[in-house]
Amino acid sequence: MKKTLCILALILAVALTGCRRQEAGPATPPEGPETPPETAPLAVEELRLEILKTDQRSEDLLAAVRVLPERLRTALAERGVEAESVRLTVGASAAASVEAVESGGVDAAFLPADLLAAQETTAAVTLVSGPADGDAVGRTALLFAAPTEYGANLAGRPAPTWEELSRARWAVTEGTAAEWGAALWLADRCEGKTLADLPDLTEYSSEADLLSAAAAGEVDLFALDTAQSAQVAAVLPEAAVLRETERLYDGAVLAGTVDVRLTEALAGAVNALLEQDGEDGQLLRAVLDAEADTRYRTAPAGALDAQRHLAALG
Repeated sequence: MKKTLCILALILAVALTGCRRQEAGPATPPEGPETPPETAPLAVEELRLEILKTDQRSEDLLAAVRVLPERLRTALAERGVEAESVRLTVGASAAASVEAVESGGVDAAFLPADLLAAQETTAAVTLVSGPADGDAVGRTALLFAAPTEYGANLAGRPAPTWEELSRARWAVTEGTAAEWGAALWLADRCEGKTLADLPDLTEYSSEADLLSAAAAGEVDLFALDTAQSAQVAAVLPEAAVLRETERLYDGAVLAGTVDVRLTEALAGAVNALLEQDGEDGQLLRAVLDAEADTRYRTAPAGALDAQRHLAALG
């Protein structure tokens, strides 16, 4: 009898051990770095892009329509976007291109930022362009107080009034971000008054001429592109920076829908072509009216607000 009980107890112990092993489940694998799954390419049946006819030569536009779609398709594929085809058209006006985007006839339009800012649209500004500035693009300007008696007086005032500012001798370079940035700064600070309201304003055709006038004591306040700050420091080391103006852009891309992967890939593809020294890069720069250092970046929120304000000022 005792022998039988021992055998039963042994069988029960083995059974309980098996249950505990089943409850414990499979062994946990050792912790380690996970291998992220490969991102599948983004498939696009057709990508319809539009550029604007402004002052480009007709032969450049025709060549762009013929050559650039395949170049862009290849560059997009290298960035994970596989488009079966890329179509490039030429818009007759900024208004026509905006309408094409809004109606769905075009997926994205490359437009000058100032012309786009003057249009009313519900479509999204996805990319902006301008000279590369670190991780950003675009142009800012610096407002300087020249080392004249009145300039030094204004430099020492944290919030000069319109009356005080309007008594200064102003200078800007015509048709530059510095001129537009100074106009915006005044309008924001002085209840809409701008450069046109200044009694003493001289518009110079070059930065060199402006700096020469400032060095001769003929200017109290002046604005120059931030990129010219080293030249200002060399010619007028005593000039004081009063303000950096808002960022302005050369170009922008308007899109009917926003896809982050497609937006980033398009920026990368366009930038890759802009960087090329060969015919493709030259052609793209010509039809986009882009400079050698122009690059496209994802547009920050409210990217064109400053230029819309500028357009409203007339």
